[in-house]
Amino acid sequence: MTMTSSTGSNKPQQFTSQPPLVSPYFRKKLSSGISRIRSATKTSLALIGLATVAPFVYEFYTLEGKSEKKKKGVLLLPFHRMKIVEKKKISPLQTLTSFLSSDSEKPFEVEVRELVDLIHSAASDPSVVALYGTFGNTGNFAVGGLAHVEEIRNAIRVFNQSHRVHSEPNIHHNKGNSLPKEKSPKKTFAFADSFEGFDDNKEYFLASEFQTIFMQKSGSLKLYGMSFEALFLRDAFDKYGIKVDVFKHGKYKNAANTFTDRKYNSPHRENTEALLSSLESAIRSGINDSRLLHHSLDEQMWNAIRDYGSLTSLNAEELGLINAYPPIDPLYDFLDAKDADKPDRLENFLHKWGESLDPKSFEADHAITMEEYSNTLAQKRNKAKRNLAWDRMRHKFLELVTKTETMGIGSFLVENCNIRPPYFMDKVGYLTEVARLEGEEIAIVHVDGIIGKQTAADVVNTLRKIKVDPKVKSVILRVNSPGGSSVASETILMECQDLPQPVICSMGNYAASGGYFVAANCNRIFALPTTVTGSIGVIGLKLDVTKWAARHGIKVDYVVSGSHSGMASPFRSMNKSMKETFQREVDFFYEWFKTIVATGRGYSADKVESIAQGRVYTGAQAKDIGLVDELGGLSRAIAYAQENFTISGNAEVEVWPKDNKLGFLNGLSMINGSSLNSIFHFFFSPLEKEGAKLEKAHHPNTLQLLLDVSHGPGSLNSGISPLMALASQPGAISDISLTTNEMDAFELMLEDSNWR
Repeated sequence: MTMTSSTGSNKPQQFTSQPPLVSPYFRKKLSSGISRIRSATKTSLALIGLATVAPFVYEFYTLEGKSEKKKKGVLLLPFHRMKIVEKKKISPLQTLTSFLSSDSEKPFEVEVRELVDLIHSAASDPSVVALYGTFGNTGNFAVGGLAHVEEIRNAIRVFNQSHRVHSEPNIHHNKGNSLPKEKSPKKTFAFADSFEGFDDNKEYFLASEFQTIFMQKSGSLKLYGMSFEALFLRDAFDKYGIKVDVFKHGKYKNAANTFTDRKYNSPHRENTEALLSSLESAIRSGINDSRLLHHSLDEQMWNAIRDYGSLTSLNAEELGLINAYPPIDPLYDFLDAKDADKPDRLENFLHKWGESLDPKSFEADHAITMEEYSNTLAQKRNKAKRNLAWDRMRHKFLELVTKTETMGIGSFLVENCNIRPPYFMDKVGYLTEVARLEGEEIAIVHVDGIIGKQTAADVVNTLRKIKVDPKVKSVILRVNSPGGSSVASETILMECQDLPQPVICSMGNYAASGGYFVAANCNRIFALPTTVTGSIGVIGLKLDVTKWAARHGIKVDYVVSGSHSGMASPFRSMNKSMKETFQREVDFFYEWFKTIVATGRGYSADKVESIAQGRVYTGAQAKDIGLVDELGGLSRAIAYAQENFTISGNAEVEVWPKDNKLGFLNGLSMINGSSLNSIFHFFFSPLEKEGAKLEKAHHPNTLQLLLDVSHGPGSLNSGISPLMALASQPGAISDISLTTNEMDAFELMLEDSNWR
């Protein structure tokens, strides 16, 4: 090989040729191997990509295929099987039992928020054109209170009016956008074999929000009005030598009257009658609004209906309370009339129903169960999460490009294409997008049931985790409680005040006494018109069974170091000094309660005193006197939080403490329940029965406790055993309580004994 020297000399420089390091044969084999590896790699990557994409493609075409085949669905709401609760408290074993049950008519438990969210989703879903609620069926409908009914009614109303365009909808929106065109109206239907009225008209109150109501021809509508009843144990306690010392502040603080009175006293009756009147007025007004009956059903007519008694189907139709009285549920005949595979479908419908029902009024061509629709929504949520993850990755890439000065492409894009924040958006839009991608959250924390030590500990533990989570922009304290321990209530209140995030209160069926105490300092308080709230007062209870013990020959002696020693024992009567101490504590906490309310609501002490004294109010009454800010349910509170405390206006709403995303029960969601039903019952039924026994033993009914204590001489052993258990307890059998419920107060008093 000849090359010219780099020195510039014209004399050629000779180099000795070297043999190749790799032989041509080996080079050929190596090249072939690399090609095969490259080809295999491409194939592998293609397969990996296909495997990754395939599930999404399958999901997309599955959903698309279903929607192409049948586009108009009716969501079935079997209220006759529902137990509607604020917060599920069933054990995993009970959940598994329900899941694996093959009985399609078995009652099931559903949280009110789950049901409301389901209906709201259907309202904005073009594939759901109707709701169909079923009621009656021997009165299995169960709901915690009227406020829950109102929340569900409000959701159905949203569905009824989903075709309308509101300039100020109840959700966060961009007010600069032009309003869309109105859509075709959606329909709602309800069927009941009868409305028996055993639940203070809650069932019909809910059904009345449906546009079309069918009631079986032989059924009856019983709008008997509402009733409250109170249990009075004074004579029974006197008979068996049991006494409850009561210390209270507030003449309307009536929770302890069960133990001290023989009937309603004047303040108790006055407050109860005012409460009942307000609730009944809310029900009548709601039915008139839904059925458009304000002109025909005034107060006088409503009183006549209440006092007349049962209404036949013909009576109910004439009054406008139902639309028709078919002999059976017409749902599946409506669906058959829309079945394109049945050419004589309309003729069959008209032959069966004649002119009593119009098939054109029912547009849906297939039924959707709650379970099926929940699964569909879960798939949509998963898809939205994947889209959000992709958006976050794209956003991070753009940020990386613009922040990396040393990269040539970054510099080029920044200088020549203006790839920099706000990335072709206006500043507000950019900040909103960043907030959405970084993740904002609204936390819902439940205070449900009696507020005792365990409730306070659970809530405080949750709030402390929220406190250090930067994603949580606002907390909604969802209170559904008639009250509880004064100490436990204050523990929750103080932890709420220590949060850096704003706290909004949404009241459920009850938020009274201790329930109102924990809410008093919230930034904003929402209640339904039928929420029971207020009860700003304090009671203290002390159990005294000395006479009962003496009748049975039981003697308990004491060695004490002071005049107040042993005050909490049920086997020692209170002396004057003890009573003065107890009353002083009650008076102190009453003044503190009023101070909390005055600070939270911006009222003077005199103003608070005028609305306090333990008086109970409905949500509507509380709004009038300023104890709550707005009338509305949990959805309204969430909308307020989105509008005022988030940037994106579309923050994720999470219930805290958060459930585990992956778990045994979630994994079972892909298993066919009927195939495992027999296996489950073989292995787990004995455990379920034993668990029920244990639960009953450790958490008996309070009334049963009272009856056990008050057994007479004829059943000495059964009467002695629970009281001897009390004698062995070092804990107090006394309590200062903030509650509207007498049984709750008694349970709190017994909180440290073996009975709880």
